[in-house]
Amino acid sequence: MWLFLSFIASVLQTFRNSFQRALMASAGTWAATWVRFAFGVPISLVVMLALMAITHHPLYALRLDFVIIASIGALAQVLATAALMKAMQASSFALGATLQHSSLLITALFGVVFLGDHLQSLQWFGFVLASFGMILSSWPKGQVERANLKKTI
Repeated sequence: MWLFLSFIASVLQTFRNSFQRALMASAGTWAATWVRFAFGVPISLVVMLALMAITHHPLYALRLDFVIIASIGALAQVLATAALMKAMQASSFALGATLQHSSLLITALFGVVFLGDHLQSLQWFGFVLASFGMILSSWPKGQVERANLKKTI
């Protein structure tokens, strides 16, 4: 079941990213970035309230350290989304999507280096295979000219 849901989520995420890229042409980077979070916050609140009603758990008291860390994470997410939108505008949609999905490998490396996670050989193989697939899917068609590459960088 999780494989099917992951596939559907990936397809929907690609549609969302392409919609945001198209929106950027008329509304700009920050408006296209805002759209993602403007729709996500109310949906998240509804889901949270529904879960609280189903499980009968009260809203937990939030400590200041949690609010600060969550706020930093939220700001980082907004800035990363804006960077993704700019990457898609400056280059190709495939390159932007590849950069976005490289978070899988980056998160695994972060967990190993900073959190002491221990990954098995099959997990590393999956990360390498997924990364290789992302690189292949974003590889430019035809010859890449140095002049165009310098403009992008």
